[in-house]
Amino acid sequence: MEKRVLLVMQDGRVVMGILVGWDQKSNIILSECIERRFSLESGAVDTSLGVYMVKGDQICLVGELDTGVDDATQWSEIRAEPLPALRYGET
Repeated sequence: MEKRVLLVMQDGRVVMGILVGWDQKSNIILSECIERRFSLESGAVDTSLGVYMVKGDQICLVGELDTGVDDATQWSEIRAEPLPALRYGET
C-alpha cells in the first residue's frame, strides 16, 4: 500500500499511480494516476487521470516503480510504438 506502481492493461494502456487499495478480484484503486502514451512521432506523453479504479480482469502486469528513477522528462525523449491490445485465443 502507498507504493508507486505501474499497470499494463489488456488494451495496451500503461497507467501509473499510488496504490490505495485492492480486493479479492484484483481490482485496483490508484491515486495521483497518470496514463503514459507512447508514440513514434512525439515520444511518451503523460496524461493526468487523478483517482482511478481498474478492473482486475483488465490488468496484465503490476509492478512497483522506483520513484528515484522514473522521471517524466526522460520519457519524453523515448519514441516507441504503442503496445498492442492483448487478445486471448489468437495465434
